[in-house]
Amino acid sequence: MDRGVAQIANMRWPSQGAKALPLVLDFSGGATEIDSDTFFEQSQGLIEFIQSVFIDNSGNGDTFTLTTILAGVAVSIIAQPFTQGYYPVMVDTGTARIAAKTVGGVKVTVALLNVAMPYFVWGPK
Repeated sequence: MDRGVAQIANMRWPSQGAKALPLVLDFSGGATEIDSDTFFEQSQGLIEFIQSVFIDNSGNGDTFTLTTILAGVAVSIIAQPFTQGYYPVMVDTGTARIAAKTVGGVKVTVALLNVAMPYFVWGPK
């Protein structure tokens, strides 16, 4: 069994101050999965690391799954239909890799945050 350790950003205050990296994930063309990373944004110094994420799934009648990949381990957040919320994430201090899934035909806004936000969701129950 491999027991490697991954360095994560946890309750760290970024030297650049609080920043958000907004992404509009466009599933309107029929795609149901989008894979991305933050290599460009981090290499340009736009955002230092990721500690939490805001998901605006308020316009989507289906669940939205955001998966972060840390040291080869996938950790998923499932945002319920018609909700918005802040979610803590576990990503390493290097480039954040994400995969997003939902039904086709919608756009979902996600903001990757370099500050730790407590879990909080609002919308229909």
